[in-house]
Amino acid sequence: MSADFGLTKGKMGIFGQRIVSYRDFIINKPRPEQDYRGDLIVISDSASLLTDEYWIKNRHTQLSKSEKGVYATIDSVKKIPAFKRSMDVLVLLFAGYKTITPYFDMGPLSTFIGFNPVEGFRLRFGGGTTNAFSKKNCV
Repeated sequence: MSADFGLTKGKMGIFGQRIVSYRDFIINKPRPEQDYRGDLIVISDSASLLTDEYWIKNRHTQLSKSEKGVYATIDSVKKIPAFKRSMDVLVLLFAGYKTITPYFDMGPLSTFIGFNPVEGFRLRFGGGTTNAFSKKNCV
């Protein structure tokens, strides 16, 4: 899927592309019911221990030179403190939550300030635990 976003024709905009690749995909074979229980995304604990060489070797398609450059740029930009602060503010504004620790999120932002005829203006604070705190499935 590709998308080209520009505010005016012929001017600079943003080009985005998403490629999804599947390998060894099997269709029309029923799966056991237990395959549909549990977390939607499962990441093996050992995945973070694998080397870059492993991931390069097992990638379905090789990255182009520009794609490799994008990864390098993103990795370097993520280390800039001003970028981190900006992203924290944007996530808080758009998602309503800010991760305080790996186990606790502050929010929702929309409930921090309130007013009603009985109490008048009031401030509140709230939050919740993350999946790192408890991985129990609520289903």
